[in-house]
Amino acid sequence: MMKNLPALHSVPVSMDNLDIIRNIWKTNFPKEAKEETPFFDDKDIFECSINNLGDLNAKYFIVYENDTPVGQWGLYTTTLEQNETAWLGWFSVLPKFRRLGYGSHILTFFETMARAEGFKFIRLYTSKDNIPAQECYKKFGFVLEDFIGTTNMETEPLVIGSKSISDTPVQPWGNKPMEL
Repeated sequence: MMKNLPALHSVPVSMDNLDIIRNIWKTNFPKEAKEETPFFDDKDIFECSINNLGDLNAKYFIVYENDTPVGQWGLYTTTLEQNETAWLGWFSVLPKFRRLGYGSHILTFFETMARAEGFKFIRLYTSKDNIPAQECYKKFGFVLEDFIGTTNMETEPLVIGSKSISDTPVQPWGNKPMEL
């Protein structure tokens, strides 16, 4: 059961709040931030999403409790299941807000948007050693599976989470190639 969190809302990333999502990302993904390389045209993934640069089909959001940033999330599609599946991207909650129900609320924002945009399924991935995230995803109804396929980036071992948000049962991802 999710806690009732006052005035929790998602705000699309824009040039006005770009530094906020970058700071959340650097706090919650220090390894990736340390290895940061431009995504396209010397811009990071968040700025590319704002300006529709490259072949990125993604939207990113900052989650606030009142005026305080508490986390971030994104929705993107891949070429393999572009019209059926929304993927959760760069989902995180700042450390001092973890284990208080914020993650479940963010997952609800993601699922609601995916359903409103007509997707049948939602998917996500996390590192195989991120047990707290996996527990959160299971509680939210995702079915998890180990991923041993290939990706378009070098990465640690992954777990894929899949969930149907329609009347159509979701098939496991299997080990199809992934676009991260």
